Amino acid sequence: MAGVDQTKWAKSPVRKSPQWTPPAEQTPSLEVIGKRKVKPKVPPPPPPLIDVAFAHLQSLDARTTPPYAFGYFGEAGAMGHYKGRECYRYMMEFHGAKALYAVFVHANGAGEAEKLLYVDWLLDKTCVWADIVERQRKMFPVAWNSEFIVNHGYFVPDLNIASNWLLDFLMASRVSGEFPAFLPIWSMLVENGVDPRVAMNFGLRFIRTRPKEAEAGYMMANANNSNHFPFYIHVKCFDNFCQGNLNVKKLRQPFSQNPIYTPVQVIWGASDDDDYAIPPGLIWDYTFLKAQHPKLIEEVKTEMRESQFGKASSTTIYSKALLIKIALAEQARLKITDEAATDFLRRCRPGSYEGLPEERKGVRGPDGGNELGSSDVQAERVPDSPDAGAL
Repeated sequence: MAGVDQTKWAKSPVRKSPQWTPPAEQTPSLEVIGKRKVKPKVPPPPPPLIDVAFAHLQSLDARTTPPYAFGYFGEAGAMGHYKGRECYRYMMEFHGAKALYAVFVHANGAGEAEKLLYVDWLLDKTCVWADIVERQRKMFPVAWNSEFIVNHGYFVPDLNIASNWLLDFLMASRVSGEFPAFLPIWSMLVENGVDPRVAMNFGLRFIRTRPKEAEAGYMMANANNSNHFPFYIHVKCFDNFCQGNLNVKKLRQPFSQNPIYTPVQVIWGASDDDDYAIPPGLIWDYTFLKAQHPKLIEEVKTEMRESQFGKASSTTIYSKALLIKIALAEQARLKITDEAATDFLRRCRPGSYEGLPEERKGVRGPDGGNELGSSDVQAERVPDSPDAGAL
């Protein structure tokens, strides 16, 4: 062992035997100790890319991460992380992505129970995106439960899905944070027997008016950023969405092959030729509701004439009771059974949701269920971002 100070090693308190291997950084040229050849240690292989991507999402906290954070992981360590951008158009740059993640679970003014209920529906077997969810869950089940998603976000390891179909699901996951009025209205309607698909349209199109006013109700809002909705405000697109009539001819190539996903909402188009243009008279709005449900709209007008708050408003104000009635009437028009929403609640939130004391709203129940509360929100939409024109 020429060149090695034997006295130094003899005095070392950590020496166990003549065959002990000194640290490599102390004797870089040492290859043999005694008569035994020492093989250099081979570092363990890096964890699979999918595990690295999941660990990154797991390190993010949805309560402290900037809203609308999303990104991707690709080969050779390539990655991209975007903070505070509600626009998805950056995903079209994710060439070679092997996994996506998205933290779109923020909802100003919404309770924890409302967030969990909505995510439960997105993950439910009856949801329109059930096929997408099932494929992700099979590949990485630990990430696809409501609690993980609310605390961290969505993890998407299977990208062999039509790009616009996948983005349609992610857009649906985003509305709970992008439109503050959505969750309270959606959960209120579902709690009162409205099918979650029908409730989604009402949650996107209505806002709460002056929540601190005793006689305040709901009003139809301008469809700002409607290109961020999972379906157009075209009546037939809404109908196709509720009835699950996906236009497979409009599906694009898998995201794994090409992340260009536009246009998205055409997958719910009324025909093969439908694009962004909406023919006059086919917008789902007050005029359409008045034509379809004239008696209910007349009730709304009568109620406004008798309400001090309604008299002072130039906008049609709907009470909670009448909004529920109109939503159920739309459900009947679409021939959707009234049991759909209650069956969903029975499976996801067993027990009663009426009359909960204030301190228990939004608290997880002892059986792991969620005791649904409600909360008022401001009428204003989230201000349009610089990317409002994109998806």
